[in-house]
Amino acid sequence: MRDDLPTLCPRVRDAMLSRPDPALCSVIHECDPVRADRFHAVIFEGVVEPFVRMLRVVIEP
Repeated sequence: MRDDLPTLCPRVRDAMLSRPDPALCSVIHECDPVRADRFHAVIFEGVVEPFVRMLRVVIEP
């Protein structure tokens, strides 16, 4: 395993799961609950999950 991965992984996780920026909050605030949930799902399925899969490829033997 690369020496920098133990430092990098928590930083990436924190960035991906941190509070969204104010513009994103504004957009979600304007959505009804169903659309807000869909918006969150798109971000998670389109950004977070693909990154986790790629990271596993790098980390796992």
